[in-house]
Amino acid sequence: MQKLEVGQRIYNGGDQANPSHFGAITAIRDDKWGLKYEVTPDPDDFYPWGAYWIDAISISPVYLGHGGTRIVTVEAFEAWHAARMAAFETSAR
Repeated sequence: MQKLEVGQRIYNGGDQANPSHFGAITAIRDDKWGLKYEVTPDPDDFYPWGAYWIDAISISPVYLGHGGTRIVTVEAFEAWHAARMAAFETSAR
């Protein structure tokens, strides 16, 4: 995946211990352990732990709607969501 920039919107699908939420990259760190992004959750999403760091490798290029692609850009999430809505509309006819 290409290097993301500060301000890039992120979707985190959550897991058993963390609720799903949207946020934004607020800092970037590239050190001897690799590229990392600080994600600050949106204030209107319930995520009580505040900002957190993730490895760049944790961000999937596409969202597949399951835990294997848990953290993606908002654009990847919206593409998946639009495809699911289109499939629903087609099946509802």
